[in-house]
Amino acid sequence: MRHSPATVPVPCTRLVAVMVAVLLSGVSPTASGRQEPGTANAREDSIAALHREGEAMFAAADYAGARNAWVDAYERIERTEQTWPYRATLLSLVVTAALAEYEVEARDDRMREVVALVQVARSTPELDPEVAAMLDTEWERLEPYAEPPSEPEVPEATPAPAPATATPRPVPPPDSQSPPFEPPRANRAGPPAAWIGAGTTILVGGIAALVVGTRFEPRARALVQGTNDSTTMSPGAEFIAAERDKGRGWVVGGSVAATVGAAALITGIALLVRSRR
Repeated sequence: MRHSPATVPVPCTRLVAVMVAVLLSGVSPTASGRQEPGTANAREDSIAALHREGEAMFAAADYAGARNAWVDAYERIERTEQTWPYRATLLSLVVTAALAEYEVEARDDRMREVVALVQVARSTPELDPEVAAMLDTEWERLEPYAEPPSEPEVPEATPAPAPATATPRPVPPPDSQSPPFEPPRANRAGPPAAWIGAGTTILVGGIAALVVGTRFEPRARALVQGTNDSTTMSPGAEFIAAERDKGRGWVVGGSVAATVGAAALITGIALLVRSRR
């Protein structure tokens, strides 16, 4: 069975964009705890811009453009253990856009590209359990599209029908008194599945960020001790302090993401319950 894609609520996707931009500021430390500000800022700006561009395209129903923008942002993020929670979040958005695009234009070749992208990510060795769980969830959404296409059945030849001899009945004109058709009003709050899907993704990403943030300082201490350097004197103490500050940034961003993700999830559940009454 193939799953219908869920739309992405705008407030939630904007939060993810902000969270990625904030938390990527602590990525790619050098051995001394410093980083090249010009290169890091340029990378962060380009990733944030691509994320906003994909969000705008998705809102305009340009699902192919949104998919391409988010794939570009995903490929520009440095491939480190610390960035995996946010790369997994971008992959979730890529899958959502690809499923929406498939509903409009059933292009198996484009779906196979997204399937291959998620397969490569899942094959990464020694992934954190939280990240692996996020990727497994996206794979469950894509798995029906990973199956090889079935061979088309050749219809059996049927004899041509005999020519009709009866006079066809005239079609009566439509009733002029019938009320005009009124399309159903759109749900301004969005479909419940969209809130539930996006809320779950952001909540899991926030929890993963919290876990990653708590590991910065212990890893810095282990690195300094491994080089037989002092943890209380420079440069070892400065390196540990810098990593501690970065870990706090991840923890704060993860807390905000988890809070908003939980709120979106609760909103989606409430909308789902209300729609079934």
